[in-house]
Amino acid sequence: MYCGKCGTKLPEEANFCLKCGTSRKGDVSSAEPRYEFCEIVYTVASKSLLSCYLLFWAKAVGSKGSYDAGKSNQFSGNFPMAHVNHHVNPHNSLINKLVGDGWEPTGDRGEQWYSLRFRRLLKE
Repeated sequence: MYCGKCGTKLPEEANFCLKCGTSRKGDVSSAEPRYEFCEIVYTVASKSLLSCYLLFWAKAVGSKGSYDAGKSNQFSGNFPMAHVNHHVNPHNSLINKLVGDGWEPTGDRGEQWYSLRFRRLLKE
């Protein structure tokens, strides 16, 4: 259950909101949040003395916790990652996959050029 005033998730036995103090009677909605969110991050796929392979992945958070919403192909590189051509193609491919899966860009981004954020309506 969720608080109808501030949206905080509440345990079933709660009589009031643990965050804002609102009484549970009539003010709590059992509806799940309407959107799930994801952000493109990167990870090191493999590393050796001579090379490093990276990939972008979409770290998602929905009503059931965190999960992987998609991954790019691996590419060679190092960090800090500059905005260079061999990084752009895997990034764009992941964006296209996310959009094809129903994710929409929020217009927000994280600290890095690749850290785009998306949202998707939860399936009821």
